[in-house]
Amino acid sequence: MSSSTPYAAQIRTVELLERGKAQTTELKVYRSGAQLIPTAATYTLIKPTGADLLTGATASIDGNGTVSYAHTAEQLANTEALGEGYVQEWTLTIDGDEYLFRRMSALVRRRLYPVVSDIDLTATYSDLDNLRPSSLTSYQQYIDDAWYQILRRIRNRGMGYEYLMMSPESFFECHRHLS
Repeated sequence: MSSSTPYAAQIRTVELLERGKAQTTELKVYRSGAQLIPTAATYTLIKPTGADLLTGATASIDGNGTVSYAHTAEQLANTEALGEGYVQEWTLTIDGDEYLFRRMSALVRRRLYPVVSDIDLTATYSDLDNLRPSSLTSYQQYIDDAWYQILRRIRNRGMGYEYLMMSPESFFECHRHLS
Protein backbone atom coordinates (compact mmCIF):
# COMPACT_ATOMS: atom_id res chain seq x y z
CA MET A 1 0.00 0.00 0.00
CA SER A 2 1.25 3.44 -0.85
CA SER A 3 0.93 6.28 1.57
CA SER A 4 2.92 9.04 -0.08
CA THR A 5 0.18 11.67 0.12
CA PRO A 6 -1.09 12.47 3.62
CA TYR A 7 -4.85 12.36 3.16
CA ALA A 8 -7.07 13.24 6.13
CA ALA A 9 -9.95 10.97 7.05
CA GLN A 10 -12.73 12.74 8.93
CA ILE A 11 -12.77 10.78 12.18
CA ARG A 12 -14.33 12.87 14.93
CA THR A 13 -14.77 10.24 17.61
CA VAL A 14 -15.00 6.52 18.26
CA GLU A 15 -17.74 4.98 16.09
CA LEU A 16 -20.60 3.62 18.17
CA LEU A 17 -22.17 0.61 16.44
CA GLU A 18 -25.45 -0.60 17.86
CA ARG A 19 -25.59 -4.34 18.45
CA GLY A 20 -28.35 -6.31 16.67
CA LYS A 21 -29.35 -3.42 14.42
CA ALA A 22 -28.88 -2.69 10.72
CA GLN A 23 -26.96 0.55 10.33
CA THR A 24 -24.55 2.36 8.04
CA THR A 25 -21.09 3.60 8.91
CA GLU A 26 -19.23 6.04 6.69
CA LEU A 27 -15.89 7.70 6.07
CA LYS A 28 -14.93 10.89 4.24
CA VAL A 29 -11.39 11.71 3.14
CA TYR A 30 -10.04 15.20 2.44
CA ARG A 31 -6.99 16.93 0.98
CA SER A 32 -6.48 20.67 0.45
CA GLY A 33 -10.00 21.49 1.63
CA ALA A 34 -11.75 19.18 -0.84
CA GLN A 35 -13.44 15.84 -0.28
CA LEU A 36 -11.82 13.14 -2.40
CA ILE A 37 -13.65 10.53 -4.43
CA PRO A 38 -11.98 7.11 -4.13
CA THR A 39 -12.34 4.69 -7.05
CA ALA A 40 -12.65 1.58 -4.86
CA ALA A 41 -13.20 0.79 -1.18
CA THR A 42 -13.36 -2.20 1.12
CA TYR A 43 -14.33 -2.44 4.78
CA THR A 44 -13.11 -4.77 7.51
CA LEU A 45 -14.36 -4.88 11.10
CA ILE A 46 -12.01 -6.44 13.64
CA LYS A 47 -13.14 -7.71 17.06
CA PRO A 48 -11.25 -6.78 20.26
CA THR A 49 -9.81 -10.32 20.19
CA GLY A 50 -8.12 -9.57 16.85
CA ALA A 51 -10.42 -11.87 14.86
CA ASP A 52 -12.21 -10.38 11.85
CA LEU A 53 -15.95 -9.93 12.20
CA LEU A 54 -16.09 -8.82 8.53
CA THR A 55 -13.24 -9.09 6.05
CA GLY A 56 -12.77 -7.00 2.91
CA ALA A 57 -16.45 -6.28 2.31
CA THR A 58 -17.10 -4.00 -0.65
CA ALA A 59 -18.01 -0.50 0.50
CA SER A 60 -20.16 1.97 -1.44
CA ILE A 61 -18.91 5.32 -2.73
CA ASP A 62 -21.40 8.09 -3.46
CA GLY A 63 -20.95 10.90 -6.00
CA ASN A 64 -19.42 13.19 -3.36
CA GLY A 65 -16.83 10.62 -2.28
CA THR A 66 -18.45 9.49 0.96
CA VAL A 67 -17.55 5.85 1.51
CA SER A 68 -20.09 3.78 3.42
CA TYR A 69 -20.79 0.26 4.54
CA ALA A 70 -24.27 -0.99 5.50
CA HIS A 71 -24.14 -3.49 8.37
CA THR A 72 -26.94 -6.00 8.71
CA ALA A 73 -28.39 -6.81 12.12
CA GLU A 74 -26.96 -10.32 11.77
CA GLN A 75 -23.40 -9.00 11.28
CA LEU A 76 -23.63 -7.10 14.58
CA ALA A 77 -25.49 -9.92 16.32
CA ASN A 78 -26.75 -9.68 19.88
CA THR A 79 -24.28 -12.45 20.74
CA GLU A 80 -21.27 -10.20 20.00
CA ALA A 81 -19.49 -8.76 23.04
CA LEU A 82 -20.41 -5.22 24.03
CA GLY A 83 -17.62 -2.73 24.55
CA GLU A 84 -14.60 -1.05 23.11
CA GLY A 85 -11.72 -2.37 21.07
CA TYR A 86 -13.41 -2.99 17.73
CA VAL A 87 -11.47 -1.55 14.77
CA GLN A 88 -12.81 -0.48 11.41
CA GLU A 89 -10.31 -0.72 8.55
CA TRP A 90 -11.15 1.11 5.34
CA THR A 91 -8.96 0.37 2.31
CA LEU A 92 -9.48 3.10 -0.29
CA THR A 93 -8.03 3.44 -3.76
CA ILE A 94 -7.19 7.08 -4.46
CA ASP A 95 -5.36 8.11 -7.63
CA GLY A 96 -4.41 4.49 -8.26
CA ASP A 97 -2.82 3.94 -4.82
CA GLU A 98 -4.31 2.09 -1.84
CA TYR A 99 -4.59 3.78 1.55
CA LEU A 100 -5.60 2.17 4.82
CA PHE A 101 -7.57 4.22 7.35
CA ARG A 102 -8.38 2.86 10.82
CA ARG A 103 -11.14 3.97 13.15
CA MET A 104 -11.78 2.71 16.66
CA SER A 105 -15.29 1.44 17.36
CA ALA A 106 -17.39 0.26 20.26
CA LEU A 107 -20.29 -2.15 20.07
CA VAL A 108 -23.12 -0.66 22.12
CA ARG A 109 -26.53 -1.66 23.40
CA ARG A 110 -28.05 1.71 22.41
CA ARG A 111 -26.35 4.51 20.53
CA LEU A 112 -26.37 8.02 21.97
CA TYR A 113 -27.81 10.78 19.81
CA PRO A 114 -27.52 14.56 20.13
CA VAL A 115 -30.16 16.24 22.27
CA VAL A 116 -30.05 19.85 21.04
CA SER A 117 -31.52 21.50 17.95
CA ASP A 118 -31.70 25.06 16.65
CA ILE A 119 -34.93 25.67 18.55
CA ASP A 120 -33.15 24.94 21.86
CA LEU A 121 -30.42 27.44 21.05
CA THR A 122 -32.78 30.24 20.03
CA ALA A 123 -35.04 29.61 23.04
CA THR A 124 -32.10 30.34 25.34
CA TYR A 125 -30.21 32.86 23.22
CA SER A 126 -32.97 34.88 21.58
CA ASP A 127 -30.61 37.09 19.55
CA LEU A 128 -29.15 34.14 17.64
CA ASP A 129 -31.69 34.44 14.83
CA ASN A 130 -30.64 38.07 14.32
CA LEU A 131 -26.93 37.25 14.50
CA ARG A 132 -26.96 34.30 12.10
CA PRO A 133 -25.20 35.14 8.82
CA SER A 134 -27.40 34.88 5.75
CA SER A 135 -25.17 32.08 4.47
CA LEU A 136 -26.32 29.86 7.38
CA THR A 137 -29.80 28.41 7.52
CA SER A 138 -29.11 26.43 10.69
CA TYR A 139 -26.62 26.09 13.51
CA GLN A 140 -26.43 22.33 12.85
CA GLN A 141 -22.70 22.28 12.10
CA TYR A 142 -22.03 23.82 15.53
CA ILE A 143 -24.49 21.49 17.24
CA ASP A 144 -22.81 18.47 15.64
CA ASP A 145 -19.33 19.70 16.55
CA ALA A 146 -20.41 20.25 20.17
CA TRP A 147 -21.78 16.69 20.31
CA TYR A 148 -18.47 15.26 19.10
CA GLN A 149 -16.66 17.39 21.69
CA ILE A 150 -18.81 15.86 24.44
CA LEU A 151 -18.06 12.32 23.26
CA ARG A 152 -14.33 13.07 22.99
CA ARG A 153 -14.28 14.63 26.48
CA ILE A 154 -15.80 11.49 27.96
CA ARG A 155 -13.13 9.39 26.27
CA ASN A 156 -10.22 11.77 26.99
CA ARG A 157 -11.01 11.83 30.69
CA GLY A 158 -10.25 8.13 30.73
CA MET A 159 -13.85 7.09 31.19
CA GLY A 160 -14.40 5.62 27.73
CA TYR A 161 -17.86 4.49 28.75
CA GLU A 162 -20.03 6.39 26.29
CA TYR A 163 -21.38 3.02 25.18
CA LEU A 164 -22.80 2.43 28.68
CA MET A 165 -24.74 5.70 28.90
CA MET A 166 -28.44 5.36 28.23
CA SER A 167 -29.72 8.89 28.96
CA PRO A 168 -28.41 11.45 26.48
CA GLU A 169 -30.66 14.15 27.99
CA SER A 170 -28.18 14.36 30.87
CA PHE A 171 -25.88 16.14 28.37
CA PHE A 172 -28.49 18.74 27.38
CA GLU A 173 -27.05 21.77 29.24
CA CYS A 174 -23.49 21.04 28.21
CA HIS A 175 -24.52 20.35 24.61
CA ARG A 176 -26.55 23.56 24.36
CA HIS A 177 -23.81 25.78 25.76
CA LEU A 178 -21.04 24.18 23.71
CA SER A 179 -23.14 24.67 20.57
